[in-house]
Amino acid sequence: MDVTRKAGLEEGAEPLDGIIVGELPSDVFARRFGNYFFSDIDLNSSESIISTLRQVAVVCSGLDSEVDVFASSSRRFLARLDNEASWPREIKKLSREMWVDGDTGGMFIIDRRKKWVIYQARPVDLAVLAVDCHADLRGISAVRDSFFTIGDVKNWLSLRTARDRELVDVFGSGFLSALVESYS
Repeated sequence: MDVTRKAGLEEGAEPLDGIIVGELPSDVFARRFGNYFFSDIDLNSSESIISTLRQVAVVCSGLDSEVDVFASSSRRFLARLDNEASWPREIKKLSREMWVDGDTGGMFIIDRRKKWVIYQARPVDLAVLAVDCHADLRGISAVRDSFFTIGDVKNWLSLRTARDRELVDVFGSGFLSALVESYS
């Protein structure tokens, strides 16, 4: 198992050219990706979302995938995880270390091949997963269970069902409309 911790950018982490510091609902990425998925689950501590990301990594990058983990607030490199590492355990450990250091922000995780990146500014914010992968990720049940798409948001904004109205009330129609505009 290879977990490189706190090595810093000078010791092997790629430059952060795929992320710009911004806040959702604006586009937070410096380049466009093929697909975007969103989640309101805490990336720092949710075993289910971390396991889902592991599945995305394998589908998009194969069994030899590696990711770099950064703190969102400081853009500080936290660790490099390979496919042998226990991603849920390691990311939870990194989250605890951030908290002890006084960093209560979120994380972002970048695939070393830059096929995907997930960004969450703070654990209470939406996370956005940007993907350039030819596989149909919506075919993975864990992706359907943990993420929603701009198509889902457009459906919610139609207010056809009680659930649509509830979701629009929770997120706010202005926020959701801006999210659709930024990521369509």
